[in-house]
Amino acid sequence: KKLVAIVWETVKNHPSTYVPPYSFAVRSALKNTDLFIARSVKAKEYLLSIGADRRKIQIIYKGIDTQEFKPGKKLNDGIIRILYVGQLVRSKGVFELVEAFKKLITEFENIELCLAGRSYGEPLEEDLKKMGKSIPIRVLSQIDYCKMSDLYRSADIYCHLSQDWKYLGIIPGGNDWFPYAVIEAMSSGLPVVATRVGGIPEQLGNIGNLYVMQKDVNSV
Repeated sequence: KKLVAIVWETVKNHPSTYVPPYSFAVRSALKNTDLFIARSVKAKEYLLSIGADRRKIQIIYKGIDTQEFKPGKKLNDGIIRILYVGQLVRSKGVFELVEAFKKLITEFENIELCLAGRSYGEPLEEDLKKMGKSIPIRVLSQIDYCKMSDLYRSADIYCHLSQDWKYLGIIPGGNDWFPYAVIEAMSSGLPVVATRVGGIPEQLGNIGNLYVMQKDVNSV
């Protein structure tokens, strides 16, 4: 039987290629795979960096249902809603987003931050819920995926401030290879504020969206 492998990784020469036991699986895949489906140009560059046969690589982007995720009428209540969807962890830039939001509420009225996600392994989720008692932050820990399109349509701006991270603070680990949430926000007609991490620049291009510096609250 033919073997097809779907590849998301975007970090060239990722350490898993060389560090046992992960390297055994990577080398076996390189040897036995008949077709690599790279989910982005960067994923293709990763494959080439570890010795994959160029002839076996095909870029096929992950799509979404544009009939489900589409622009809609905004709530006419005068509130500007900023949305983030994803894990509530530091590597996703949630801390910087919240700190920037604290500055915004001193300058603008009728503004709200909605964070849809969980905090696996970090206490940030509970901290944000406590914070929401004094400033306009909503934390949606549990939300059915079938309701996500309505959530995007209720927002005015989408923010995705991921950060590059490193194993042991030294070896590049990568982050956000090709985040679905960014595509869903774009399909829903939202302007996007994001960092140039992983596959995000490939999704957004250079027109109509705003890039900010990683870990820089003032940039946000």
